[in-house]
Amino acid sequence: MIIDAIHLYTEEYSTTTQIATFSLKNPDLTQPYILQAAAGLDAGEFTPKFFGSSSDGSSLRYYSHGVKDREVVLKIRLNPQGAGVSNSSLRDALLKAISSSYLSKLQLRFMLSTTEKARLSGYVTKFEASLFSNTPEVLITLTCPDPYFIDPAVTTFSGLDKANPVFVDNDSTAPHGFTINIGFGASVALVKFYKGIAATPYWYFNITYNFIASDILTIVSVENKKEVYVTRSAIKTSLLDKVAPGSTWPILFPGSTTFTVDMQQPIGTSLPTTAWTFGTGACSHNKTYWGL
Repeated sequence: MIIDAIHLYTEEYSTTTQIATFSLKNPDLTQPYILQAAAGLDAGEFTPKFFGSSSDGSSLRYYSHGVKDREVVLKIRLNPQGAGVSNSSLRDALLKAISSSYLSKLQLRFMLSTTEKARLSGYVTKFEASLFSNTPEVLITLTCPDPYFIDPAVTTFSGLDKANPVFVDNDSTAPHGFTINIGFGASVALVKFYKGIAATPYWYFNITYNFIASDILTIVSVENKKEVYVTRSAIKTSLLDKVAPGSTWPILFPGSTTFTVDMQQPIGTSLPTTAWTFGTGACSHNKTYWGL
């Protein structure tokens, strides 16, 4: 990921307030805060993360990689000359930002010119200040429970083949969840996602439910936001209890990800070709990165 600046914000429910702009090329001496150094923005330490077992009769266990809670340390020099205020006032402004709303989070936005490439949020767990130094500085430590760098822009997939969709993501560096929306044009009793042979797939994600025409099935496999629900006549109904035991949540990997989507009709009926569709912009995700 290429960036040229980091912006520091408070994170609030509906609005955000910018605290500082850190240029990574040419520090702007007119700014009240200048970033001297930053630690914890690389990929860090990986841990294998189990996410499913093979259902093809073998003993394969599927793993991805995960990273622990991220700890970011920002070394910031106070620049009262640029702000026209005292060092104390600059420190106080940072201290006030630590818990400026019920969320009590700060947000780092990683910029390339005016484009936000990714963001990271965390709680301040340590604030250290050099109170009696000729070059006043503060060290702010952020603990980020979600350690991934997430692009806030939603990217949609288009032109997907119904039976064997190919999801291409050449920008992300980390595997991640995504959102799938399926619209129904006829009655369907079973929705199946799987990899491999239908009878003995490597993994599967099955939903058993009596879908009818005009229903919309939504699957969100994003970590800590997983949900499955059907929208019928503008009413949402959770289907988490309809997901088959042993199912593995589908995720996207860097590059190309493929799997099969299949439907089964209720007994005694035939499945027309118009039984379901992805629709326009029906599948989407946020590009996800291990680090800078």
